[in-house]
Amino acid sequence: MKRRDFLTKGTAAAGLVSSAKLVTPLMADQSGASKPASEEIRSAEYLKRAREDKFLPKPPAFRDGPADVPFSPMPLAERLKRKIVPQRGFCSTVPGTSSSEGLTSGNGAMNIEVTCAPYSEQILFRHESLMMPYKRPYDAPNAADVFPQVRQMVMEGKYREAVELAFQKMEEGPIKRNTYLHPTIPAFSMRLDVPKTASVGNYLRTLDFECSEVKVHWSDERGEWVRRIFTSRPDNVVVQWLTAPRGQSVNVRIALQRSAAGMRAVAGRAPSGSGTSEVQQDVNEQRLIYKCRLDPSVDNSGYAGVVRVVRNGGSARMDNGTLAIENASSVMLLTRIEWFADYSEQKVEALRAAVDGLAPDYPALLDRHRKVQSEALNRVTVDFGGASQYGMSTEELLADQRSRDDYSPALLQKIFEMGRYWFILTSGKYCSMSAEVNANINLQISP
Repeated sequence: MKRRDFLTKGTAAAGLVSSAKLVTPLMADQSGASKPASEEIRSAEYLKRAREDKFLPKPPAFRDGPADVPFSPMPLAERLKRKIVPQRGFCSTVPGTSSSEGLTSGNGAMNIEVTCAPYSEQILFRHESLMMPYKRPYDAPNAADVFPQVRQMVMEGKYREAVELAFQKMEEGPIKRNTYLHPTIPAFSMRLDVPKTASVGNYLRTLDFECSEVKVHWSDERGEWVRRIFTSRPDNVVVQWLTAPRGQSVNVRIALQRSAAGMRAVAGRAPSGSGTSEVQQDVNEQRLIYKCRLDPSVDNSGYAGVVRVVRNGGSARMDNGTLAIENASSVMLLTRIEWFADYSEQKVEALRAAVDGLAPDYPALLDRHRKVQSEALNRVTVDFGGASQYGMSTEELLADQRSRDDYSPALLQKIFEMGRYWFILTSGKYCSMSAEVNANINLQISP
């Protein structure tokens, strides 16, 4: 089948394209002329059912957020008036309820997942090198001597017996069958708690692909709030900036916790070790340090995360391991995580000193990172004609997609850009090999 025919018929039949009109530009010949669009192949009954599906996204409405506080989204007209939705990025009108629903920011080595809840924020911190160590030796099982017997059993139709014999021989080696890859673990979770009010209005969370900055906007009886966070590639640091409305102050409780979720591994079993990490925290009013030896029964590898606290005014005190800040004009948090093949307190102290050496200037740090991030992102751009949908949230774009015959151009563009953004934020020392990334590669470069 020719490529033009495949694009028209194959994608429509597979349900990847809801209208053959979408692929017409791709089939244009070198002279610029395009062939007539194919007719709609889906039945009227199917289209009616799809539009009335009970799973069709509903328009944004009041909801109970993660902290049981009623939320109302920022209206589209207000977003357009303020021009606060990034041109290359997206917005959402509801906060996440878990890290898997969070907005992501990263610099390759470190990445974060931010739920963007106004009053009870959860931020999951990761580092690409945080993998549970394996005991040695890594020698594969010496099973070659049973291959002739296995082959003969297969020829005799004794398939189950052949498999059981091979498995039995493999179990005699140090690496057992169904041994999975090194499981990766989150570094830690950070929790930010601020005083709540009865309700939240004008809620919006945004992600800017060109600088990996996540912003959380909301209003309450105290005024208009904005909380910012991004991960810098040139300075290798996660930067958070907590500010208050005019005439108000920042009151926040900050704590680091071992993450109860987020381990990434495939089905199987670990080949070694107790899998028990040793965690310690060293905290005071100026910094929070999270220290971990991954599995001392295997080796001395570990990591540390240093959170430097830069407070403008107000007071700070420790309350049972939680940093409580009151009446500050603003608070900046600078976080860096490093993995150590041979953990030591001297290396942790060197990390702390390096973070202390950073200038706590949020605009300058963001501008320096934006130059690096935007240059990489803007090497490839697409325009599907979605300018008229600027400012629409992902919830609204999904609802629009489900109710139309063709592709939502803005949604299609954001999906493409999100794929490229994900590659950038996960491109560090190691190649990203997660299943979702591999699938993204296939979808973006397949003919």
